[in-house]
Amino acid sequence: MLAQGNNMLVQGNNMLVQENNMLALGNNMLAQGNNMLVQGNNMLVQENNMLAQRNNMLAQGNNMLVQGNNMLAQGNNMLAQGNNMLAQRNNMVQENNMLALGNNMLAQGNNMLVQENNMLAQGNNMLALGNTMLAQGNNMLAQRNNMLAKGNTMLAQGNNMLAQGNNMLAQGNNMLVQENNMLALGNNMLAQGNNMLVQGNNMLVQENNMLAQRNNMLAQGNIMLGNNMLAQRNNMLAQGNNMLAQRNNMLAQRNNMLAQRNNMLAQGNTMLAQGNNMLAQGNNMLAQGNNTLAQGNNMLAQRNNMLAQRNNMLAQGNNMLAQRNNMLAQRNNMLAQGNTMLALGNTMLAQGNNMLAQGNNMLAQRNNMLAQGNNMLVQGNNMLVQENNMLAQRNNMLAQGNNMLVQGNNMLVQENNMLALGNNMLAQGNNMLVQGNNMLVQENNMLAQRNNMLAQGNNMLVQGNNMLAQGNNMLAQGNNMLAQRNNMVQENNMLALGNNMLAQGNNMLVQENNMLAQGNNMLALGNTMLAQGNNMLAQRNNMLAKGNTMLAQGNNMLAQGNNMLAQGNNMLVQENNMLAQGNNMLALGNTMLAQGNNMLAQRNNMLAKGNTMLVQGNNMLAQGNNMLVQGNNMLAQGNNMLVQGNTMLAQGNNMLAQRNNMLAKGNTMLAQGNNMLQFGNSQSKQNY
Repeated sequence: MLAQGNNMLVQGNNMLVQENNMLALGNNMLAQGNNMLVQGNNMLVQENNMLAQRNNMLAQGNNMLVQGNNMLAQGNNMLAQGNNMLAQRNNMVQENNMLALGNNMLAQGNNMLVQENNMLAQGNNMLALGNTMLAQGNNMLAQRNNMLAKGNTMLAQGNNMLAQGNNMLAQGNNMLVQENNMLALGNNMLAQGNNMLVQGNNMLVQENNMLAQRNNMLAQGNIMLGNNMLAQRNNMLAQGNNMLAQRNNMLAQRNNMLAQRNNMLAQGNTMLAQGNNMLAQGNNMLAQGNNTLAQGNNMLAQRNNMLAQRNNMLAQGNNMLAQRNNMLAQRNNMLAQGNTMLALGNTMLAQGNNMLAQGNNMLAQRNNMLAQGNNMLVQGNNMLVQENNMLAQRNNMLAQGNNMLVQGNNMLVQENNMLALGNNMLAQGNNMLVQGNNMLVQENNMLAQRNNMLAQGNNMLVQGNNMLAQGNNMLAQGNNMLAQRNNMVQENNMLALGNNMLAQGNNMLVQENNMLAQGNNMLALGNTMLAQGNNMLAQRNNMLAKGNTMLAQGNNMLAQGNNMLAQGNNMLVQENNMLAQGNNMLALGNTMLAQGNNMLAQRNNMLAKGNTMLVQGNNMLAQGNNMLVQGNNMLAQGNNMLVQGNTMLAQGNNMLAQRNNMLAKGNTMLAQGNNMLQFGNSQSKQNY
């Protein structure tokens, strides 16, 4: 029993030793626990300091968010709503309701983004349709320019034909001048012939007087004096024959001149016929030019209709852009509400700071998850910065495209000025044609006066012929009287010889009278030919008058065509002004988009700074209870929603970038179309 008691004592001592060891171990553990408590207290102090820093950072972030809300122009209303929501949010149920409301708002924002994308797609389709219509309008303008070039070519050909006709008229006028000179020379020769006839008649009168004296002398018996008188009479007859020969030569020269005049008239008529043919060709070309102008006007009307449709589409696109801006404003409001809700979540996180000591292990896991989420946010922010840079590049490209459009419009204005200068030159050419027509009218008046003078000359020739006929009748009466006298007087052989000589002289007078009759017939034939020539001249004058009338009508048609061209140029100027206004509106829209993009970039920067501050604050937090877990889960869901929203924003920005690329391609195509218009206009100017 003692042994058992000793064993029990030994065991009790061992147990005491073990208990002392355990107590020592417990003391060590207590000491370690105290050290851990001291360290925990130190960590709590550090955490409190970090929480104070984080609260300061959160205050700075809130200030930056307030500034961002002020820039968005609707922050005050949203802050008031946030204060109301903070007052109402006293428990987790209200918080869940607010989160559900935030989810609904995000869903509405997503729906708005979908609608915005659809509207952007419709706007892009409308822009593509407008670009197609612009391309069609440019093609129509090119066709119209080609038609105008053809019309200008036809007008140039018509002007060349008119110039050739004027040259022919000038040649005809020169021939008429030569003809008038020849007629004047012929009239002078006729006057000389008439003078010679008057001298011959005077000689015949003298001869009759001498015959009367001779007869008296014969009656008195003075034969020698009678023979002397016969010799003088024969000399006078010889002189009369010489004068008649000279007159016949002059008549032959006059007939040659009349033949040359007739040839010239025939050539002038041929030239007039050629000129009329050329005028007919010019009228046909003018008719073709009018048809091409009518077609060009129809094409301009179609192009104006297309431009009106394009303007309507642009107006619809502007309305869609306005709706898109409204949706963006609503989306910004929703994002501001989401930020308010995030601020409320931060307030809830501040309320859970008292339970920091319980969840160190959970904090480590949460911090790892937050670090990954923060890395994703940083990557998203970097992507937003890249997208903003791409938007800035796109805005620069749009500005360059607008500058190119402005340069194209300036070139169109210069082209319109050159067209106006060409129209002024055409008007001057028309004035010169009018002056030429006035000169032709004056020449026709001078030709009419010359025809009157020729008619008067012909009347004088007729009177001269009548006087010659009376003289011939008087000579015939004298011869009859001489014949009666010869029958009644019986003379000697010398008288018989004298009678024979008188008979020969009478025969010569008969021959002379026959020659005079032939000359009178030739004069009558010449007068007939002159009358025919005068008729032909009258017909030519009528044809010239008709030609002048046709020229006047052609000039009127040219004036109408010039007026139509001037109206077309005015319409082009108005159209260019409308295009310039449209370009200005597009530039203003691009400027507003650039400003909106800048505001979005500033807001993204502010969000990035806020996210950075949240990352720093979340690293400092020490939460571990169930409320923190629930809050963290809710924050994780919110972060997922933000990531989805950022993803959708990235997709929207990608679609905007694609739209900008399409707009850049459209601007490039517009620039190429403008270059083609400039090239076609330069070609039309060179052809003109």
